[in-house]
Amino acid sequence: MKTRSSVLTMVYAAMYIALTVALNWFNTIMPIIQMPNGGSLELMVIPLFIASYHLGWKWGAGISALSW
Repeated sequence: MKTRSSVLTMVYAAMYIALTVALNWFNTIMPIIQMPNGGSLELMVIPLFIASYHLGWKWGAGISALSW
């Protein structure tokens, strides 16, 4: 049963990384909010927070590093 759990975790991680990359691409094409000093609201942070909550902080940090 351990193998199924680790495979499912890796599938979730791949899904969160793909969602992060897609939202980053969408935000590059059409920025949501641009700040006057050059900052912007990034949509790619949302799946990273969800991944960190869902899979734990270690997997969340790994997913953040891979998607960055």
